[in-house]
Amino acid sequence: MNRLLPSVRLNGADLFVLHEDRERPGAYPGATISIRYAPSTGARAVWGETHHSGPGVYGCFWKGELFYIGTYAGERGDLEDGNVAGQRWWKHIEGMTFRSRKIGIAASRLRWIEERHDTPLARLLSSGDRSRLTKKHGNGIQVQYSKFLFADRHWSDFSALDQDMMSLFDFVYVRPDPETAFVGLDKSSVDPHLRAVERRVVEDLAPVCNAATRLEEQKEMHGAGHVVATIERRMTEQADGHAEGHTDYQLLPRRKHR
Repeated sequence: MNRLLPSVRLNGADLFVLHEDRERPGAYPGATISIRYAPSTGARAVWGETHHSGPGVYGCFWKGELFYIGTYAGERGDLEDGNVAGQRWWKHIEGMTFRSRKIGIAASRLRWIEERHDTPLARLLSSGDRSRLTKKHGNGIQVQYSKFLFADRHWSDFSALDQDMMSLFDFVYVRPDPETAFVGLDKSSVDPHLRAVERRVVEDLAPVCNAATRLEEQKEMHGAGHVVATIERRMTEQADGHAEGHTDYQLLPRRKHR
């Protein structure tokens, strides 16, 4: 039984508009961009009426190579509600490039970077408004050390990020079919299944920006086809296990784990 909807692949240039405000930077020089969701006519056609909505697991790519795996369970309680591109993917461009005006990082991570890295991006972070950059609340996009390493490796590109470079980002989305997978579950009940799929996919692919990936395991060589196939395999396993009543696949909503 097929338990998945057709996968979706979209290019960043068809989804997002980059705006740069050098007059009002964020907490450090270079933190000057914001990304707005503005899908093209072609992207809207790919999404169709409902392809943008509902729960799933996605992959994010830079220059054709995977950098992040994430989940999306929709908005509110409706499994056909929400927009993964407009509510998730733009944040990954802003955050993984370290160019967002909303970037924040833990003080301990900033000290770690300063002690171990003498690179253009590390020096920019160190020269910024420290209290603003390390503020625990108020910065919209909190980043981790693994994301710094990714941005640092690609800083020659990311430091010059512009609208033309949106075409170098790609996104894939794999969704369960609500008619055949996790039938009868609401958003809060589907979410732990998506997270279980995400954990297994991250173990399989070791994407560089996922916190669960150990630094020595990080990889960037996975293309979209292989990533989609891996997510599909893991999601089908999860949906089959749940439908067949296997104990390991009967997960409770997170709010019930008390």
